Amino acid sequence: WGLNYTFNGYLIAAAMVILLWLGSIFFFYNFKYGANASTAISIYGVGTLSIGAVGGILFFKEALTLKFVLGFILGIISIILLTI
Repeated sequence: WGLNYTFNGYLIAAAMVILLWLGSIFFFYNFKYGANASTAISIYGVGTLSIGAVGGILFFKEALTLKFVLGFILGIISIILLTI
């Protein structure tokens, strides 16, 4: 019932820290260059969900289903519509 510390676990955790750091920096740059809060927060949320879903498939071998593909496509479309 304990935690299993492996090199792969540390590697994934380090990658997540770097991605979180980069996401936060880009999020604050949105405001620096005049983005609206409603648009920036929505894009950040959908982008985070999309990247997390792809990470689940790549790193944790989750199943690639039709539901996932449709959700991912709709997420990308929503980001495009918010930035137009």
